[in-house]
Amino acid sequence: MSKKILVMSRLTSLRNYDKRFDLEFWSKLGVEKKFIATWEMTREVNLIRGKNGTQSRFQRSFSLIRKRES
Repeated sequence: MSKKILVMSRLTSLRNYDKRFDLEFWSKLGVEKKFIATWEMTREVNLIRGKNGTQSRFQRSFSLIRKRES
């Protein structure tokens, strides 16, 4: 199974930067690749913050709402 690699580049000054290039790049990726990239970025942020990058997990919270009996 061969992996398809998407390579895009652009050289610009900070003054001329706009979001069109970024939007074009992310629009060319599928949902699965976007999810994987997001998970990797989350892991990197945790490592930068000094946390363990291998044990990141989703936040779990819930609420229980009950209807009052009349």
